[in-house]
Amino acid sequence: MYNFILQTAVILSLGVMIYLVARVRARVEILPETNERKDYVDKIMNKLPLARIDAALHTFFGKTLRKFKVLVMKVDNLTNIYINKLKKNDPTKNSENRGDIREMFKDQAEINDDKIDNS
Repeated sequence: MYNFILQTAVILSLGVMIYLVARVRARVEILPETNERKDYVDKIMNKLPLARIDAALHTFFGKTLRKFKVLVMKVDNLTNIYINKLKKNDPTKNSENRGDIREMFKDQAEINDDKIDNS
Protein backbone atom coordinates (compact mmCIF):
# COMPACT_ATOMS: atom_id res chain seq x y z
CA MET A 1 0.00 0.00 0.00
CA TYR A 2 2.83 2.37 0.85
CA ASN A 3 4.42 1.57 -2.48
CA PHE A 4 1.25 2.58 -4.31
CA ILE A 5 1.03 5.85 -2.38
CA LEU A 6 4.67 6.67 -3.11
CA GLN A 7 4.31 5.88 -6.81
CA THR A 8 1.19 8.02 -7.02
CA ALA A 9 2.97 10.89 -5.30
CA VAL A 10 5.91 10.65 -7.70
CA ILE A 11 3.68 10.61 -10.79
CA LEU A 12 1.62 13.55 -9.48
CA SER A 13 4.76 15.54 -8.70
CA LEU A 14 6.10 14.89 -12.21
CA GLY A 15 2.80 16.11 -13.65
CA VAL A 16 2.98 19.26 -11.52
CA MET A 17 6.56 19.89 -12.65
CA ILE A 18 5.59 19.54 -16.31
CA TYR A 19 2.67 21.91 -15.77
CA LEU A 20 4.90 24.50 -14.07
CA VAL A 21 7.50 24.29 -16.83
CA ALA A 22 4.79 24.79 -19.44
CA ARG A 23 3.50 27.87 -17.61
CA VAL A 24 6.94 29.42 -17.34
CA ARG A 25 7.79 28.57 -20.92
CA ALA A 26 5.01 30.85 -22.14
CA ARG A 27 6.58 33.82 -20.33
CA VAL A 28 10.14 33.27 -21.52
CA GLU A 29 11.08 35.29 -24.58
CA ILE A 30 12.07 33.04 -27.44
CA LEU A 31 15.25 34.11 -29.20
CA PRO A 32 15.31 34.05 -33.00
CA GLU A 33 16.41 30.69 -34.20
CA THR A 34 19.04 30.20 -36.84
CA ASN A 35 17.73 26.76 -37.53
CA GLU A 36 14.36 26.68 -39.34
CA ARG A 37 13.60 23.18 -38.20
CA LYS A 38 11.29 23.08 -35.14
CA ASP A 39 11.40 20.33 -32.65
CA TYR A 40 8.52 17.94 -32.24
CA VAL A 41 8.13 18.96 -28.59
CA ASP A 42 7.86 22.65 -29.52
CA LYS A 43 5.05 21.87 -31.95
CA ILE A 44 3.15 19.97 -29.28
CA MET A 45 3.73 22.68 -26.65
CA ASN A 46 2.49 25.38 -29.04
CA LYS A 47 -0.70 23.42 -29.76
CA LEU A 48 -1.62 23.08 -26.08
CA PRO A 49 -4.14 25.66 -24.82
CA LEU A 50 -2.13 26.47 -21.70
CA ALA A 51 -4.12 29.60 -20.84
CA ARG A 52 -7.40 27.68 -20.80
CA ILE A 53 -5.85 24.83 -18.80
CA ASP A 54 -4.42 27.33 -16.31
CA ALA A 55 -7.80 29.08 -15.92
CA ALA A 56 -9.61 25.76 -15.48
CA LEU A 57 -7.12 24.57 -12.84
CA HIS A 58 -7.36 27.91 -11.06
CA THR A 59 -11.14 27.65 -10.76
CA PHE A 60 -10.93 23.95 -9.80
CA PHE A 61 -8.42 24.64 -7.03
CA GLY A 62 -10.48 27.60 -5.79
CA LYS A 63 -13.66 25.54 -5.58
CA THR A 64 -11.86 22.60 -4.02
CA LEU A 65 -10.26 24.76 -1.33
CA ARG A 66 -13.62 26.36 -0.52
CA LYS A 67 -15.25 22.93 -0.19
CA PHE A 68 -12.38 21.73 1.98
CA LYS A 69 -12.77 24.81 4.18
CA VAL A 70 -16.48 24.04 4.65
CA LEU A 71 -15.64 20.43 5.50
CA VAL A 72 -13.08 21.51 8.09
CA MET A 73 -15.60 23.91 9.61
CA LYS A 74 -18.21 21.12 9.83
CA VAL A 75 -15.74 18.78 11.53
CA ASP A 76 -14.77 21.56 13.93
CA ASN A 77 -18.42 22.18 14.73
CA LEU A 78 -19.03 18.47 15.39
CA THR A 79 -16.01 18.23 17.69
CA ASN A 80 -17.17 21.29 19.62
CA ILE A 81 -20.63 19.75 20.04
CA TYR A 82 -19.07 16.50 21.25
CA ILE A 83 -16.79 18.35 23.69
CA ASN A 84 -19.74 20.31 25.08
CA LYS A 85 -21.68 17.05 25.60
CA LEU A 86 -18.71 15.64 27.47
CA LYS A 87 -18.48 18.74 29.63
CA LYS A 88 -22.18 18.55 30.53
CA ASN A 89 -21.97 14.86 31.45
CA ASP A 90 -18.60 15.09 33.22
CA PRO A 91 -19.00 13.18 36.51
CA THR A 92 -15.70 14.50 37.90
CA LYS A 93 -16.98 18.07 37.73
CA ASN A 94 -18.20 18.09 41.33
CA SER A 95 -16.09 16.91 44.23
CA GLU A 96 -18.96 14.81 45.63
CA ASN A 97 -19.14 12.73 42.45
CA ARG A 98 -15.46 11.78 42.56
CA GLY A 99 -15.97 9.32 45.35
CA ASP A 100 -18.77 7.61 43.44
CA ILE A 101 -16.54 7.08 40.44
CA ARG A 102 -13.80 5.56 42.58
CA GLU A 103 -16.32 3.21 44.15
CA MET A 104 -17.68 2.32 40.71
CA PHE A 105 -14.20 1.35 39.55
CA LYS A 106 -13.61 -0.61 42.76
CA ASP A 107 -16.84 -2.51 42.19
CA GLN A 108 -15.83 -3.20 38.59
CA ALA A 109 -12.42 -4.43 39.73
CA GLU A 110 -14.07 -6.73 42.28
CA ILE A 111 -16.38 -8.16 39.61
CA ASN A 112 -13.40 -8.82 37.34
CA ASP A 113 -11.49 -10.47 40.21
CA ASP A 114 -14.50 -12.74 40.89
CA LYS A 115 -14.64 -13.74 37.23
CA ILE A 116 -10.94 -14.63 37.30
CA ASP A 117 -11.31 -16.66 40.50
CA ASN A 118 -14.30 -18.61 39.09
CA SER A 119 -12.46 -19.65 35.92
